[in-house]
Amino acid sequence: MNLLNSCGPAAWQTVFHFHLHVIPRYDGDPLRLPWLPAAGDADALRPGLADLLEALVEAGAGQAVEVLPDEGAGEIG
Repeated sequence: MNLLNSCGPAAWQTVFHFHLHVIPRYDGDPLRLPWLPAAGDADALRPGLADLLEALVEAGAGQAVEVLPDEGAGEIG
């Protein structure tokens, strides 16, 4: 399954709202993405991750949130 978030002006939105496509996938399906999947730049993603995790905590996610500095990933648990 692919989840595709299309929010904001860069996604051609004229009225901001949360927009998520849930795309079922199966072996041999004809879907071809318009980009080549590749690993992200952990250093470029880290500030956004920190903001997201902070927002989850402020929203009362109800769980401890820890940033894993070596991998630049977050864990909720």
